[in-house]
Amino acid sequence: MLRPMKTGGTQFDEFLTRHVRGAQCKCDGAKTCTCNRPQVKLGEADYGTDYGDEDYEEGQDNTWLFSRSSNHRWGCGVHADWTELTNCVPALLDREEKPDQLRRFFYITQLRDPVERFVSEWLHVKRGATWKSSRHHCNHMSHSITPCYPGSSWVGVSIEEFLACPTNLAFNRQTRMLADLSLVNCYDVITKKHLNNTNSQPIAYLESKMLQSAKENLLRMAFFGILGRNEASQKLLGASLGLEFEGVFATRDSNSEYVDLSPQLTLKIKQRNRLDLELLSFARDEFERRSNLLQK
Repeated sequence: MLRPMKTGGTQFDEFLTRHVRGAQCKCDGAKTCTCNRPQVKLGEADYGTDYGDEDYEEGQDNTWLFSRSSNHRWGCGVHADWTELTNCVPALLDREEKPDQLRRFFYITQLRDPVERFVSEWLHVKRGATWKSSRHHCNHMSHSITPCYPGSSWVGVSIEEFLACPTNLAFNRQTRMLADLSLVNCYDVITKKHLNNTNSQPIAYLESKMLQSAKENLLRMAFFGILGRNEASQKLLGASLGLEFEGVFATRDSNSEYVDLSPQLTLKIKQRNRLDLELLSFARDEFERRSNLLQK
């Protein structure tokens, strides 16, 4: 599961570890669960391929859900992105479970309105969140991003200060986390190191390439949901992965809904997150296309 910050991922993760019929998750507290693989029907295209599932015995490690709440928790880093997950998960499962096992990987995620998501992240950071343990791993190395604040956290930051930091990873977070960052020299879009290198591509080109990669990866996802379209998202999830559920997916109210922003601040947030706005527009069209296919 790819979980951009403040997109309802915690509730979505909890739903998958507690309400999938046949998964038999055993949870120790709110965020740590061990889940057995549910029996699913994925359609004729998947039949006839031997993935070695029968080699697993009951009680063995047999990951079906790779997320914060499940067997390996943040095994590829806190809120690992597409670049990190695709380069980390296969090797991690070989190392910690059964080596050289033929596996299927179905990537899933959830998106959110970019303005609401950005405001929600600001409020979370204002309360003291940092995500300092994120690896920012790309092209076989971890990248250092200039922090927006001195000290251990940014407690009490105003929305104006949050918007003013040029290296704020909250900008276009969904696009960046869904893209293959190796295509855009990793974090150059954020750090702007390329501006000091005459051989590097301009920022507009890198942003365009990153957005295109995010769109392509979204299309490759076995499932993606949109926060606020919970019922339709649940139906798509069940149909896409052959899952049945005990209960409905519900999200808690967000404090961002009660923040009164001026038109000027709202415009600035949209300008700083224009890639995410375009990505969500693209995602909504694809979401409707997939939903309409269920009606036929």
